Amino acid sequence: MTDRKTYTVLGMGNGGHAFAAYLGLQNQLVRAWDVNPQLIADISKRGSITAHGEGLSGTTDLGFLTPDLGEAVKGANVILVVVPAIYHASIAQRIAHHLVEGQLIILNPGATGGALEFRSILRRHNAAKVVVGETNNMLFTCRSESPGVVTVNAIKERLHFACVPATETEWAMAQIDSVLPQFTAVDNVLHTSLTNINAMMHPLPTVLNAARCDTGSPFEYYLEGITPAVAGLIEQMDSERVGVARALGAEVQTLPQWYTESYGRPPGNLYDAVHGNVAYRGIAGPASLQTRYLSEDVATGLVPLSELGKATHVATPITDAVIQLASSLIEVNFRQQGRTLEKLELSGMNAEEIASSVA
Repeated sequence: MTDRKTYTVLGMGNGGHAFAAYLGLQNQLVRAWDVNPQLIADISKRGSITAHGEGLSGTTDLGFLTPDLGEAVKGANVILVVVPAIYHASIAQRIAHHLVEGQLIILNPGATGGALEFRSILRRHNAAKVVVGETNNMLFTCRSESPGVVTVNAIKERLHFACVPATETEWAMAQIDSVLPQFTAVDNVLHTSLTNINAMMHPLPTVLNAARCDTGSPFEYYLEGITPAVAGLIEQMDSERVGVARALGAEVQTLPQWYTESYGRPPGNLYDAVHGNVAYRGIAGPASLQTRYLSEDVATGLVPLSELGKATHVATPITDAVIQLASSLIEVNFRQQGRTLEKLELSGMNAEEIASSVA
């Protein structure tokens, strides 16, 4: 019988809708929060969450919805943070004094260095002793069309999961494995952080499709925006990510290997993996350069990857070029605003020291 716990979902966007529906249909107690009080009011008025699609189907009631962050985390066994990674820091600051010992916080996903940044902020605010973990990707391929309704095209077969420190991962898995069997423990948060697929799949194609985005020209992001040449360049950047991970003692999958594991795609190159993935059909490209594909995935994905490259003496020329181009395109200093090693409490460490700090 499934162990029943109280899950709080922070952030009722696409992923938050999917998590709320999934957990409710798993007979879990669900509490939910969003920064937008009108969204909470609209979902409350509807009284339920409905999921449809090939990945998940059904309607479930929600136990408690609130625009009050402190009320949302009260009594929760597991707190799922399902907001853009650029807001992880502010969420950590805001919930620090509401936490109680023994709670489990999971960033979905953590991007690159999410759990480290979150833990650092909780420490600075003298929060209660809680466990912070992260996944390497979002569990669902989904879109919420209206408050209380979500289309779930796919549920990934396997996600990597780790806590900081790594000694807490086994305990965390015991709390969630009956409900979230897709979460698979890996060695540490270097592994999850350096399997940040969004950092590979979002910024570079967006930069190379900048004219389309800037003019608002409609296009299918994956199926039209990722051509054979674009896919080939992504694979070159991906080799930089794999090299940084290896220098830190983390053996991570290449992008094509990840597609095989997550979506059941046959082994091959990235272009074939993307274009053979039915879950990507109909996903529109950004209609503006003011998109999370840059603001989030450069700041919390490519910047820490580049910084880890410098710390481990692994060259990341394509990663660095994308950071510079993205910064210039939208006039944001991502090097300054992004997740630096200082924000992750890794500043001045070499590869061995970084690996030891997350054990």
